[in-house]
Amino acid sequence: MVEKSILVERLEDFISKYYKNLLLKGVIYFVSIFLFALIIFSSIEYFGRFNTFTRSVLFWIFILLNVIVFYRWVAVPLRGLYRLGNSLSHMQAARIIGQHFSSVEDRLINLLQLQE
Repeated sequence: MVEKSILVERLEDFISKYYKNLLLKGVIYFVSIFLFALIIFSSIEYFGRFNTFTRSVLFWIFILLNVIVFYRWVAVPLRGLYRLGNSLSHMQAARIIGQHFSSVEDRLINLLQLQE
């Protein structure tokens, strides 16, 4: 029984670290893409000297791009980190661990299946 709780606790720690890693990577991607898009769209607007309608279209494209990037790279890992909606199960976490440590994969999955 003690081994079961230790295994579940370690898997929970791994899942938490996994989502924190994804979140950190996502924040870096979001900030990078935001700044790059800001420079590009500002340059296009400055050199293009567009009318109000075209500026509005550029603005909304910029906003939509950033919302999509934020959702994909920041909101999804946040949902997983706080276990809102779908998140990694213990079996999926065991498979991810098994991909990196092939000697552990079968044992870990078998142990989880035996616990069920």
